[in-house]
Amino acid sequence: MRLADRLRISLFVILLILPILTTGCMSSSREVAVKTGVEPVQETGGVTRLGQELSSNNAQSSSSNKGLTITVNAGINGITKQGGWMPVAVTIENKGDPIKGYITVRPLTHGITSHLYQQKVDLGHQTRKRLLFNTQLNYFGNSRIEAAFISNDEVLVKAVASYLEIPPNHKIIIALLDQDSNRQFFKDIASDQTNLKISYMEPQDLPFRDGSLSTVSSIVISGVSTSSLTKEQRSAILNWVASGGHLIVCGGSDWRKSTSGLPEEILPVKLSGIEVINRPISIEHLTGKISDIDNEASMPVPLALASRNTGKVTASSGDVPLIITRNFGLGKVDWVALDLTVEPFTSWRDNSKFWNHLSQTPIEQEAQGVAHFDSFGNIGGAISSIPAMDLPSLSWLIPYLMLYIILIGPINYFILKRKGRKELLLVTIPATILIFSLSSFTYAYGKKGGEIIVNQIDIIERFPDTGISKARSLFGVFSPSKRTYDISLPSNSSVTGMPVPGPLTPDNPSGRTLIIEDGSRPMVKRMSLGMWSMRNLQMERYAETSPNLYGAVTFHENELIISLDNRSKDEFNNVAVIVGGSAWDIGKIQPAKTLRITRNLKSGTIINPMQSSLGYRIYEPKMQPGNRERRDETTMAETINHIFGYQGEKLPKTPVLIAWLDKPSERIGVIGEHPRVAGKTVLISPLEVRFGDILTVPLGILNRRLISSTGSFGLDPSGFFIGNGAVTLEYSLPPNDRKFRADKLSLYISAFSEASGRLANDFTVEIYSWRAKSWHNLGPIPGPSKSVGSDNISPQKQIPAGIDLSSSSILIDGAESFVNDDGRILVRISSPLSGVRVNTLDFEVTGKWQ
Repeated sequence: MRLADRLRISLFVILLILPILTTGCMSSSREVAVKTGVEPVQETGGVTRLGQELSSNNAQSSSSNKGLTITVNAGINGITKQGGWMPVAVTIENKGDPIKGYITVRPLTHGITSHLYQQKVDLGHQTRKRLLFNTQLNYFGNSRIEAAFISNDEVLVKAVASYLEIPPNHKIIIALLDQDSNRQFFKDIASDQTNLKISYMEPQDLPFRDGSLSTVSSIVISGVSTSSLTKEQRSAILNWVASGGHLIVCGGSDWRKSTSGLPEEILPVKLSGIEVINRPISIEHLTGKISDIDNEASMPVPLALASRNTGKVTASSGDVPLIITRNFGLGKVDWVALDLTVEPFTSWRDNSKFWNHLSQTPIEQEAQGVAHFDSFGNIGGAISSIPAMDLPSLSWLIPYLMLYIILIGPINYFILKRKGRKELLLVTIPATILIFSLSSFTYAYGKKGGEIIVNQIDIIERFPDTGISKARSLFGVFSPSKRTYDISLPSNSSVTGMPVPGPLTPDNPSGRTLIIEDGSRPMVKRMSLGMWSMRNLQMERYAETSPNLYGAVTFHENELIISLDNRSKDEFNNVAVIVGGSAWDIGKIQPAKTLRITRNLKSGTIINPMQSSLGYRIYEPKMQPGNRERRDETTMAETINHIFGYQGEKLPKTPVLIAWLDKPSERIGVIGEHPRVAGKTVLISPLEVRFGDILTVPLGILNRRLISSTGSFGLDPSGFFIGNGAVTLEYSLPPNDRKFRADKLSLYISAFSEASGRLANDFTVEIYSWRAKSWHNLGPIPGPSKSVGSDNISPQKQIPAGIDLSSSSILIDGAESFVNDDGRILVRISSPLSGVRVNTLDFEVTGKWQ
């Protein structure tokens, strides 16, 4: 073959594949690495020590400038949880000349800096400043973070701190204690519970940014003055409790100091003074009598006297309230009349038992994060689900490419051969390629457009009876060209990038440096995007306003009455009400309208975890057959999965309203541009609960929380495991001022042997009798649809829809003895060494409010 023929063939092949590559531009283009101006750092700063008891995680600076020193503290004294905001406190001191610059914070992970947070700082002579960053890394494997001071593009001082990431179901407790307090008590508690980390802090060191306490389970305040708390710290505590935190305030002789700086609206008591007791203290808790506190030396024990404000007495000594509890939003506040850090309490043999009662948390919180490694799930795909990001349809692409190949090859060749003008192939082939390339680009440009798009999914969670809401915006920025953008965000918000699958590399958007200017007016700076590409981010902040849609549910006999009041100018659509294990589709509610609907309690859609994910169980009926894209329904389903978990493991037991707006509510801007803003807003709001005189509560409606456990115990979304020990659970009706009298009580339980996988029969079930103040053994548990030989148990004939068919149904006689005036039920499961897995454990209750 001649050289000229070889060149023609090579040119033909190259030109043949060129339009195919051009057509590929209709999909997302390959992103390129971005230089951030910050080089990888060699670690020279100190590394902190981590342990069960935490005291300090400061890393001292390394510096060539003797006038500057910097320290950094990562997490809650070196501890954080995956999926939550990690506070990073940076303290910088300048003893030299005045200087301006930036404090930067970034994780150190395998040579890749995926997030860089920065704040401007102006340092005068002899000044010391403390800055707090809210960071979220969104990937595992990192354990170090670096803080640096940069002025005129020069790193003048830096420090590196290490931190430990613990599982989501472990607890972090902050203890604000007087220096003379007996900390050994808390050390002993931590040593008994491997999933518990105690962090000691001074009030002035408490994180002051909203969201920076998100990984903390409880805060204990005892004997220390809180008057030094700043306005920002008080606001952070208030918002943290509203979103599910547990605040424990201890009294004793220093009760005035402990309460001096706390927000008044969350305290459950009115304090009136001190009573000194020189005798053993008998404690009656909601779970029954706890042994007396020994006081053999007749030491004076100061009790802070308090009367209920908005709380409920959950433990007392005679007529003296010892614990007064109130719910605040999704969290709670406990006032304890005793000082837990002094004698005789610290040497009491049952102080750990008392602490377990005090620190009980909702069982749903214990299970959060267990089921899914990736806390974002598929929500990123829902955000990117815009027409501009769609791949070309194969129904169009395949015929297009076939036509191109036929035209440029056989047809072109045979026509010119027939005319004896094959030399014109050098003209017709490039011309055909040019025509098809231009048509491909024109189609792609028309499909993807030439405008910047901000696509948002805004989530507003309203916390009951607080006036506080949390706003989260999951958003993506689409770029029609290769360039960088500055993104403006609402004030006092925290922001992070959302991860995408794959390794952290410069080609992976999660592996690219995201420069976040943190602080009161945050922004994302110089975010680089390739042509026709998109990057997703997450923003979170607390607000005092939310969409004006309110509702209530009324339980009356077997009916559920749903009342909704739209006080806004917007139309809400795809409104749904979730009550326990069922969902009701309400549809739309027009602006300035009210709606009242009556439904049978058993008529809702059973959200059975065995069928599909929670979001799809709610919205799949709206997905019409033949609708290939179903963008709206998929977006709504994945958003609900992101909020409540794929199996509903984060779904509260109280009734919840879900309502959608066809527009975003948060203001996300692209500085210097006028992007097209698209998206949705979903309102998640607990519903006010009302009761008729006669009440029938079906399965899944009662609130459930863990009281205590011994032996091997573990939670997951489908149930729990207990081995060689016992677990005590409390079930309760939604709060009501009236007293409740139960007429009928049914228990549904399904348990399997961990060893054999068969229905278990070697465990015991006990229910607490409030009248006898003792536990009552229910005897042998029957199999499905089998009778039992117990005076207190009789079999039910039908298992309700949505319940495991292997469940045993038990009617418990004397219901009024086992359901107290507040509508609470206590049940205890004991298991042998081999262990059992309990998939179903729930109650149906019928009774009257008096």
